[in-house]
Amino acid sequence: MSVGPFGKGSNLPHGTPGRPSGQRRVLGNVILVLAVSIVLASITPAEIRAAAVASFLFFVSIGVALSAMLRREHAFVNRITRWDLAALFYLCSIGLHAFVDEEAVRALVEQAQQSQQSLFSPPSEDASPAR
Repeated sequence: MSVGPFGKGSNLPHGTPGRPSGQRRVLGNVILVLAVSIVLASITPAEIRAAAVASFLFFVSIGVALSAMLRREHAFVNRITRWDLAALFYLCSIGLHAFVDEEAVRALVEQAQQSQQSLFSPPSEDASPAR
């Protein structure tokens, strides 16, 4: 196995290209999760899109917290941990719930129950909501 001028890479000088730092990896993970949640929510009707993203981020926060618990990470350290990510995703979920229009969600669910169709199927011509 060949070794570069700085050894195996663990003692690279600060700012040297190579393995990304912990904070850059965390930022990449946060952006990736937010992008995936927005893409997954894009298949839902516009009335419940914020609720879909918020729900997805809530479940992501639970998954990240379980991962931190299984890895036995300490919560209060001087670096960003999975506990911090779980708190961030949970905070984003709570913040997005402020933008959810409850009446529109209720109306959409009632309309879907009356027409016996799934919330995710495209609306039919005769079952368009009255405005």
